[in-house]
Amino acid sequence: MADRHCLVEEQAGLVVLTDLMSRTGVFVRLRGEQRLFTGDELLVGRTVLRVDVRAGR
Repeated sequence: MADRHCLVEEQAGLVVLTDLMSRTGVFVRLRGEQRLFTGDELLVGRTVLRVDVRAGR
C-alpha cells in the first residue's frame, strides 16, 4: 500500500476525489478526478469511508 493514493478536496462547492497515480491505484467510476456524492463509499485498505456532503461545511 502506498503512502498516498488519492486526494479528497472541495472545489467550487463540490467534493472531488483525485487519483494520485500510486502504483496500486485507486478504483473509482472513472479515472482522474471524480466528483463524490453523499452515499458514495471509498474503500481504503480494509476501512470503508462513506461520503456525506453538506452545504457550507
